[in-house]
Amino acid sequence: MPEFGEDVLLHVSKLARLNLNQEELENFSKQLEDVLAVFEKISGVETENVDPAFHAVDLEESLREDEPESWNWDPLANTKSELKEDGYIKSPRIV
Repeated sequence: MPEFGEDVLLHVSKLARLNLNQEELENFSKQLEDVLAVFEKISGVETENVDPAFHAVDLEESLREDEPESWNWDPLANTKSELKEDGYIKSPRIV
């Protein structure tokens, strides 16, 4: 497993706009090595003849048919009557 030096962590912390002190760099270096060790272990697992498991629980399809419905919505219902005329909003004349 490749080890990551302080220069790599400084570069990543700069990209993430983090100002890390020496103690944090040492701590994150150890954590990064642990994470990469787990990924290396996972990538070593033989999965050639293993069927994929899509979901642990059987799910039933819960979709319904899409049927159009009429929708009577008046967007001007909450406006004052003097501000609307024939389905339009009245405004002062601008010249």
